[in-house]
Amino acid sequence: MLTKQLIKLVRQVRPGELDQAQISTLERLSATEFVEELRSKYLVLFQERRVGHKPEIGLARSVSLELARRRLPNSRLSLFFFMPVLGQCVFVSSYDDRITEVTTVASIQVIPGGGDSFEITLRTGLGHKFDKRPDGWFLKKLKKRPVTLSEALLSARGWNFKTFDIKSIE
Repeated sequence: MLTKQLIKLVRQVRPGELDQAQISTLERLSATEFVEELRSKYLVLFQERRVGHKPEIGLARSVSLELARRRLPNSRLSLFFFMPVLGQCVFVSSYDDRITEVTTVASIQVIPGGGDSFEITLRTGLGHKFDKRPDGWFLKKLKKRPVTLSEALLSARGWNFKTFDIKSIE
């Protein structure tokens, strides 16, 4: 039940408008229990890592394939490919079983780089980010944006590329 309340809070509250009751709800939650409850509703695990006392997890409600198009250089032809799309995503970071960050995004498009680049562009949808800072909790609205990273860097950050295997999506 607390998971539903927190996700609703993250989606609906405007930046800078957190009241004391909302903040105390965040600070009472056990990160372990929160993530366990999230896993029952967000079934697609696409990121998981631990850095010292700080676990990070990325979950989605769905993963699908969309037909996408890329123009070939110096050609009138286009290349069509299936692009994985993670739907209704949530990222949670914690420290010593206390939540330090909750981020939600509507979707993440996973776009492979062309050729031998081994780069992946992640195009995120709109979202919100709750972040615990030394002076308290901060809420930020997130805009749609692309970011291009190497496959090695994403692997080091705990991304699970088996999530995008066509056999696992069926």
